[in-house]
Amino acid sequence: MITFIAGVLFASIILIPIAIIRGYVLSILWGWFLVPLGVVEISVPHAIGFLLLIGLVTPNPNEKKEGKPLEKFLSTILSPLIAWLFGAIIHYYI
Repeated sequence: MITFIAGVLFASIILIPIAIIRGYVLSILWGWFLVPLGVVEISVPHAIGFLLLIGLVTPNPNEKKEGKPLEKFLSTILSPLIAWLFGAIIHYYI
């Protein structure tokens, strides 16, 4: 029982900041690329909810892959930051 509670607490401590980072990056990219097309701007909470909804209705092909937990964690954190970097390059320099 204690290990379950510790696992839930640890996952919450990790997953909440990841959700915030991903939502922030989505809201920034949304504002850069979709708002100029006439789409309404979204806030970070809306972006987090949108990501949760997309994750709920789409299959995750990476779920079945074996991998080290550290690699999965780093890819989860780095993928939105890399998208943000490329989005910034496109937004500011092209």
